[in-house]
Amino acid sequence: MALSREVYRMLEAVVGPENISEDPAVLDGYNYCWGGEYMFPPYVRKFKPFGPGAVVLPGSTEEVQGILKVCNKYKLRSKAHSTGWLMLALTLSPDAIMIDLRRMNRILEIDEKNMHAIVEPYVSGAQLLAEIWKKNMNFNIIGAGPNCSVLATATSVMGNGYNNLTMGLNERNPLGVEWVLPTGDILRLGSLGSGAGWFTGDGPGPSLRGLMRGLWGTLGGLGVFTKCAIKLYHWPCESQLPIAPIGRPRRYTWAKGAQMPENTALCFLAFDNLEQRNNAIWAIGEAEVGYATGFFERGLMTLIVGRYNIDRINVIEARVSEVLPEFNFTLLLCCNSKREFEYQKKTINEILAKTGGEIYPLEPELESMLYLLMVHGGNIPARIAFGSSASFLPILSNSLVTRNILPTMVKISQDLKKPFIKKGLIVDDMGEGGWGSMMDYCHMGIYENETMYNPIDSDSNEALIECAAQINAKMEEKNIEVAFLGRRLLLKKSMHDDTGPLLGNYQVWQEKMKAAFDPNIASDPFTYA
Repeated sequence: MALSREVYRMLEAVVGPENISEDPAVLDGYNYCWGGEYMFPPYVRKFKPFGPGAVVLPGSTEEVQGILKVCNKYKLRSKAHSTGWLMLALTLSPDAIMIDLRRMNRILEIDEKNMHAIVEPYVSGAQLLAEIWKKNMNFNIIGAGPNCSVLATATSVMGNGYNNLTMGLNERNPLGVEWVLPTGDILRLGSLGSGAGWFTGDGPGPSLRGLMRGLWGTLGGLGVFTKCAIKLYHWPCESQLPIAPIGRPRRYTWAKGAQMPENTALCFLAFDNLEQRNNAIWAIGEAEVGYATGFFERGLMTLIVGRYNIDRINVIEARVSEVLPEFNFTLLLCCNSKREFEYQKKTINEILAKTGGEIYPLEPELESMLYLLMVHGGNIPARIAFGSSASFLPILSNSLVTRNILPTMVKISQDLKKPFIKKGLIVDDMGEGGWGSMMDYCHMGIYENETMYNPIDSDSNEALIECAAQINAKMEEKNIEVAFLGRRLLLKKSMHDDTGPLLGNYQVWQEKMKAAFDPNIASDPFTYA
């Protein structure tokens, strides 16, 4: 739906004529993202297009304010995104204003003493990591990879990474935050609001970080975050990793003849059964050893090993299930000294002796790829996710649970995937497309079972939705919360309608907060309330 000329001119006055467009060819670029086919597949879509009416590219906090004030005045909705990696960046309102924050892409400060970096929305993980790595610092990059926005993953969107063991989930990592509310007012959280700098996102008085972020985030449904201080962590080893690209499509591994950095080790732990693995994970957590953790199921490992689809198929047909251990767990050690390194290795060996596990040897190339994946949160995730079929869905997505519940989730998702694989409707990963990590020294765990499907095949789309729905139902039957956004949209229900009653009816308060902070619904509520 075209905007009125009056609205268009007002937005143009805010951002400048070169930073606004309603060209249909441009808008189509904001009208689709991977995953859109199962949320609104062509065979069920009732309207076209579903947004936006215009796209604007602000260059400052003041311009973001101006855009939101125009939206409030004319009762328009807006949706902001930075890097827009997920389909959650889409808007459903055909006259909505898409706020693309790509011009706000600066690292404003790196504070080595207080260990935080102040970033704008479009700063990517790779961009920040390239600067802080020189100073022997690291930060938590989620599994979506270093191409994603640092600010978005900290303030607005769920996601887990391998460093959750020592760095926690990302709702804990934003410090001071500059937040343009849906009304156009600016709210500065924590010490920033008191003029005391960026060092904390809490106080004085009650903290609003839970309202801002929570576990899943507001997903662009409650204003725009324009600056954020992100917590940095010490990197204990040498900062110059000896890496080199290999092959096409390009992957990264150790340079020829290079060795793993001193005082580090990648331990690929193997067990005979789930009970042994669980006992070992708990013991590792109690001992508080390790820097990062990862689950890499065998089906997912074929995507890491294979450069092309034919490689993956060959690995599956070579009976990878008889080569790689089913019950595995990857632990990365990165220590401050040789003495600490020897202590952690000794601790791991004692735990394995008690629980019946072993350190399983990996090929050097695979070992180095997993090492880099766990340290940098990237290296190969996009190829893993899209290489087999051009689209995927975590049919069990970002479910944060206690370590006792995690095995139940894993088994349910694997068992329910297999019939759809057998029918040829989704990519064959033996049901084992999962990955995840432990956090807080293994007291909590996160697991996703990635599922590749054909985005242009209606049968494959329907199979994906049905598979996820079956998993959802089984989880709810066992009172384990899980949210599958696409299924909820097809049923014209918010995911909060199902999960809220299981969790103290939080959705009631969420709706009240939305009404209080956004009385004119200037922020698109499509993925929020």
